[in-house]
Amino acid sequence: MSELKRSLSPSPATTSAKPSKRPKSDEKGAANAKQHRNRRGKFNEPNERTSSGEPRLPKRQCALIMSYCGSSYRGMQFQPDTNVMGSQNTIENAIFKAMVDVGAVSKDNSNDPVKVSLARAARTDAGVHAAGNLISLKLNEALPEDIRIWGYVRTLNSFNARTSCDSRKYTYFFPSYMLLPSKRGSGQHSLLQTSRLESLDYSFWDSIDSSEIPELEQKRSFRAPPVLLERLRHLAAKYLGAHNFHNFTVGREFRDKSCIRYMKAIEVAEPVVYGDPAHGTEWIAVMFHGQSFMLHQIRKMMSALIMLARSNAPISLMDQLFMSTQVQIPKAPALGLLLENPLFDSYNTRVQEFNANEVLQRMGETREILNWDQYSDQIHTFKEKQIYPVIRGIEERDGLFHSWLTYLDSYSGKDFLYLNSEDGSIPAEAVRPRGEMAKHVTERRENPFREKKKFDATTFNIPGKTSHNMEMVEADDDEDESEIIDKKQLTEMEG
Repeated sequence: MSELKRSLSPSPATTSAKPSKRPKSDEKGAANAKQHRNRRGKFNEPNERTSSGEPRLPKRQCALIMSYCGSSYRGMQFQPDTNVMGSQNTIENAIFKAMVDVGAVSKDNSNDPVKVSLARAARTDAGVHAAGNLISLKLNEALPEDIRIWGYVRTLNSFNARTSCDSRKYTYFFPSYMLLPSKRGSGQHSLLQTSRLESLDYSFWDSIDSSEIPELEQKRSFRAPPVLLERLRHLAAKYLGAHNFHNFTVGREFRDKSCIRYMKAIEVAEPVVYGDPAHGTEWIAVMFHGQSFMLHQIRKMMSALIMLARSNAPISLMDQLFMSTQVQIPKAPALGLLLENPLFDSYNTRVQEFNANEVLQRMGETREILNWDQYSDQIHTFKEKQIYPVIRGIEERDGLFHSWLTYLDSYSGKDFLYLNSEDGSIPAEAVRPRGEMAKHVTERRENPFREKKKFDATTFNIPGKTSHNMEMVEADDDEDESEIIDKKQLTEMEG
């Protein structure tokens, strides 16, 4: 961290009595070097000081490359002090405090990250992990062990972590037993038509022992057959390209053009068994690579994949979920979601063009591209030590995914009747109007599906960790679906 502080400090030439000539730090000023000025348009005098008595140093736009285990935090985004216990326990709050503590951010700017243009490439919700993320700001010993800064890059002045990001990669991990069909006698099983039930494979349910061995313990021995994995991949392929994902988020309607998102790649990896080869849990990883994602989009995309795969619904039904009809798609548990890394291909091209200028090369004013490959070993180790054990450990101990699936299957209302479709169409009983459409509905819906807050949580009394995410786990309350989120908030919550 001390090395980072020194690198952000001005060189002796910068603090001399006569300011040296240097180019603007963006593409437009490459050929016309001008004297360096601070943000007030004045030269930084050698004895100029801030209101707190510190030397006033020039700000330099930088990018911090990091990983974190989100279990103990309330999400990525910086939160001001609201006098609410734990409200400031976010990733950005921890990083910003560390920057202030070592002097990389002045005390004058310590109360407001906007003063140093703090921005993030991808936002993560409470408890969600990131193998790779990046923040930009003007500028690892002071950080806790579950947040690591791998490096920093001096960027173009025009760089902003959010707006300069071309795309993001996420991975969702889940136990393969979630692909089992609904258990006989459950609410969802009772709603499936006879023809659909005949197409489902109940051999595993027929084979498990009904003795004192807990159901979850027996489900862990399930191994997804190739035909089921192939079906999952066919369904996932439907997401590729540009589609209207209004059914995969909250607070947006079909006519909102911002619901059109472009998916670059979806990959369903081969299952991997952890623990005992015979009785250990088999896990499946699904990688989502898209330009950007709306609030809850990946969790709802994952939920739709699981629900359609396990019910053997027509693959063409996925096409209908992109149409104007509004349906209920629940969120898969937050525990399985991991931000892999944001990508900056367009920005890197601009940097290479910027660095081609010979004047900048002679003056040592070139910039580095943003490249995750150089940190791949450290990030892999971090995931193996800080992230994967948390996800697998919570599932092994508490069966969170099993709880979500059991809750889903217990629902006997009509919101998921579209899974019963024979021709890929959505029946009128399954339509769930929201927003403007809901204003024209006069009849009260019977038994609507309610999501539970506990499936948004990722912390369950992990030994040695203090979490402010616990109150969500302990309260088995329904989510407040009436909460109004304006478009500015929704945009800020994208990742």
